[in-house]
Amino acid sequence: MNIEELGEKVRAYYEPRLAATDDCYEAVGYTAPEFATTRYAILCEIGPLNDASVLEVGCGIGNFLAYMKENGFNGDYTGLDLMLEMIAQAQRRHPEARFIEGDLLEMCHGESADYVIASGVYQHASKELFHRSIAAMFQRCKVAAAFNMFSMWCPAESRNEYLFADPLETMAFCRQFTSHLILRHEYMPHDFTIYMYR
Repeated sequence: MNIEELGEKVRAYYEPRLAATDDCYEAVGYTAPEFATTRYAILCEIGPLNDASVLEVGCGIGNFLAYMKENGFNGDYTGLDLMLEMIAQAQRRHPEARFIEGDLLEMCHGESADYVIASGVYQHASKELFHRSIAAMFQRCKVAAAFNMFSMWCPAESRNEYLFADPLETMAFCRQFTSHLILRHEYMPHDFTIYMYR
């Protein structure tokens, strides 16, 4: 899978959802807000985000930024997404923030931040793109990077057409870049989060 194919897949999934609802969680595929906010809470435990710079990969319509702001975030935020429609909605919701249409792997300019975060993004990708994106996230972070992913440790019958990753295999891949790692797998049975520190 290349970036163009991923973009087509992402558009096919999200475009009808964006058109069908004004609910900020349903519009990006969540059946209940707590599935998103549980993930956000775990991501925010990576470090002191409130006054830091944050680059969010796959920012969607700005739900993670809204969550951070509700919890005291006053830092410098940049959101990145493949879909212009997502960026437009996010900018309307958060006019003070910076949003960029594009892909992390193809960004020519040197976007970086203290923390680089991705939530609910990589289940649409191939394993190869997932790994390339993790490497790019860590390259652009000054303090740490964090991402979540569907876990192969969930029961086989719970898996569907999305990409599910093995948490330990993913940790082993991340160890190429840093040995300062934390794996979180306690918050939802089908999900894991990895923190990668400088």
